[in-house]
Amino acid sequence: MGKSRNARNPAALVLALLAGEVAGGFFGMLMGLLADAVPALSFLRALDYGVKFGMSAPATLDLGAVALTGGIMFNFTVWGVVGMAAAWLILFRFRQ
Repeated sequence: MGKSRNARNPAALVLALLAGEVAGGFFGMLMGLLADAVPALSFLRALDYGVKFGMSAPATLDLGAVALTGGIMFNFTVWGVVGMAAAWLILFRFRQ
């Protein structure tokens, strides 16, 4: 049998969560700028708290003729988690 229209697609979920994290981080950056400009909104700075994890220094693989350097760092903030939750809700709300 074929897949139903409501079959779960893990790639769509991962893409939506990453887009939500990026959008939430951008929104958090804007709220930080707003908090700097308007002292009454300084409480928005508290929502910019986050946790970073990943590789602190990039790893290098030197093969003589070619050197490959790579690394990854994740920075999860409160705004990013809000963005991921919004993306998840949008994904499952409008998935038909």
